[in-house]
Amino acid sequence: MIIRVLLLIMLLAAPAYAQNDIVSAGLRAVDGFYTSTSKLMGGVKETKPVKSFSKDALKERDRTISEIRTLRWLEKPGMRRFNIVYERVDKYFKNQISSIKALEDSLEKSDKARLEGIIKKLKKLRGEKLKELKEAVKVETFKRKKEKPVPIIDRSPFEQGPAKDEGIWYR
Repeated sequence: MIIRVLLLIMLLAAPAYAQNDIVSAGLRAVDGFYTSTSKLMGGVKETKPVKSFSKDALKERDRTISEIRTLRWLEKPGMRRFNIVYERVDKYFKNQISSIKALEDSLEKSDKARLEGIIKKLKKLRGEKLKELKEAVKVETFKRKKEKPVPIIDRSPFEQGPAKDEGIWYR
């Protein structure tokens, strides 16, 4: 019984560490931004451009998520993978905000004021999500200890000083 409980705790704790990498943080950022965008856009009057925006936003979210997921297998952990994920996530955020700005022409005055508030909130959310992504890089990247260099001198490591003789053949 105790072994089963310990095994269960170990299995539950293992995925918690795996979810702190850059790719998982990027996926959470994209999904959270999409969820916030769809909630905020819920109060805007449903017109044809708004409906097409919702469909396009879902497609773009799915595309961005699939691109980021493939990076988990293509790139090794480090700054290169962080830079790629950061660029893709930031590009997604900017595209969503610019798509919402493009809706201003097709909405009424009351919805235009609401849309400006939505854009401000999304810009603030973008900054927060990108900050979280930058903090996730600290977990994944770490300093490696440099190994001691291999000496060029052909002497035993047990000798104290340099050999006074002419090399390894004369010991």
